[in-house]
Amino acid sequence: MKYLFLVLLFINSFYALADSGIKKSAKKTAEKVEEKISSKGKELVDKIGDERIKKLDEGIHKVSRILHKNHLALKAGANFSANRLETKANTDDHYTGYGFNTHFGYHWSQLEISGSSYIHYGKAEELQYIVNDNVISGEGTVQFVSISPMIRFHTNWEPKQNYRFYIGGGPIWSIETVKLQDYNNSVGAFQEETKITYESSGGILVFGVEEQTPFKEMHPVFIEVAFVYQSSFRVSTVDISKVAETNILTTQRSFDDLETYNIMFSLGITVF
Repeated sequence: MKYLFLVLLFINSFYALADSGIKKSAKKTAEKVEEKISSKGKELVDKIGDERIKKLDEGIHKVSRILHKNHLALKAGANFSANRLETKANTDDHYTGYGFNTHFGYHWSQLEISGSSYIHYGKAEELQYIVNDNVISGEGTVQFVSISPMIRFHTNWEPKQNYRFYIGGGPIWSIETVKLQDYNNSVGAFQEETKITYESSGGILVFGVEEQTPFKEMHPVFIEVAFVYQSSFRVSTVDISKVAETNILTTQRSFDDLETYNIMFSLGITVF
C-alpha cells in the first residue's frame, strides 16, 4: 500500500510539473504572438497615417492650384537695380539704385496679365547731355519711373517645394529725371533749379519664382529678376523752383539721345 501511494504521488507531481511547463510555454507563445501582432499593427497604423498625410498634402496642393485660378491680385515689393546710362555725347556711367515695384492684374492657373510699375533712385557720375543742341555736363540724382503691361507664364516647375517658376515680359515706358547737382553749361541757359527729363520706351523680360499657398490672403512671396532696355524719344527741361507748379521750359525729340540698361532684383508679397 505504501509503495502504491508513493507511485501515485510521483505520477501526480509529474503531471503538475508538466502542466506548469505547458502553461509557461503557452504564455510565452501568447506573448510572442501578441508582440508580433502589436508590431504589425503599429506598422499598419504608421503606414495608414503616412498615406493620409501624403493624401492631405496632395489635397492642399490641389486646392492651392485651384484657388490660385481666376482672381485679382495686388503685389508690391522692394527692388535693387544695377543700371547703365549712355548718352548721345558718347559718355556712359554705371550706378546702382533702390526703389519699389507694384503689380496689379488678373491671375489664372498659369497665365497672369498685370500692369506693373517700377521706381528706383540713384546717382549718376559725370555725363554729357545734349539739350536744345547744347552740351550740359555734370553729375546728379537720377529718378526712374516706368510702367509696363506685362504677361507672365507660371510653369509647373518648382525649383523649391511650393515655389513655382515663371517667365514674362512686355513693352515698357518710362520717365527718367536727372537733377544735376554739379554741372557745366557752355551756354549758361541751364539754371540750378532746372532738371532734365527723358521719355523713353523699350522692353522688359522677367524671371521669377512665386510661393504657392492655399489662399492668397496668406500673402505669398515672390522673387523676380528683370532685364530692361530703353531708348529716349523726347527730352524736356523743367523748372522746379516752385514746388506747387510744373513749368516745362523746353521740349524736343531726342531719338536715342539717352539709352538705359537695367537689371532689377525684386522681392515682394501679394498684398491682397
